[in-house]
Parts: sequence; C-alpha cells; structure tokens
Amino acid sequence: MNISLGKKRDKQYCRIRFEHELKGYQKLTLINAILGLVILVPIIVGYVYINNLIGFPVLGFFLGGVLLHVFLLIIVNASSLYVAFRIKNTKIAGLLLIVCGVVILASATFLGIPSFVLFCIGGVLALREKPTLSRLFQGKE
Repeated sequence: MNISLGKKRDKQYCRIRFEHELKGYQKLTLINAILGLVILVPIIVGYVYINNLIGFPVLGFFLGGVLLHVFLLIIVNASSLYVAFRIKNTKIAGLLLIVCGVVILASATFLGIPSFVLFCIGGVLALREKPTLSRLFQGKE
C-alpha cells in the first residue's frame, strides 16, 4: 500500500510546470549585472581591507573619485536587475535598460563599452517584446 502511494505522489510531482520563462532581455541583463557585480564588489572589499591594514583612510585621498564611480556602477547594476525582473511594462523596461547602459558608458568610459552594448541589446529586445496574454494578467494579481 505504501509503495503504490509513493509512486502516485512521484507522478503527481513530476507534472509541475513553471509558468514563468526568462525572456531574452532578462537573460542578457542577468548575465551583464552578475559580471559587473563580480568585478566591482571585490574592488570595494579590497579597498576596505587595505584601509583596515593601514589604519587610516589614506587611500580615500588618492582613490576617492574611483570609489564614487564604483559605487555608482554597483547601484546601476543592481537597479538593472530590478528593472528587468520587476517592471512589467517592457517598453519602459527597455528604455531604462538603455539608460543603464549609457550611465555605465559615461561612468566607466572605454571600460564600460561591453556592458553598454549588452544593456542596449537587452533594451532593444525588451522594446521589441510583444506582450502576451499571461503577461498582461500577471501584474493584476
């Protein structure tokens, strides 16, 4: 009796399907933001560690502008994740992703070109995205 009940439960759990599938612009944004955060967060951690070894914030005098750019880039990468996954209107999300790319290009100059290109491609994909019926009802829950 227990064996057949266990097999029946296994068959029921195998039928679970996930409704939400990642769109192309969400995949690009996720890859871009993770790569950006993987590069930027160790810079901040290394700065804090070296400052703790020295004892007083002497590096702040030399690297103050760089740190402000790094903080700005971290905020932009984190906000791009919010834009891609929380904003249901794909037109607004596409425009905001392009704005994120422009801010990164302006802040990181030539080092921000790959991120700018990926954000712009993701923004164009979001602008071209056709709203589906399930996506329209998703926001009304």
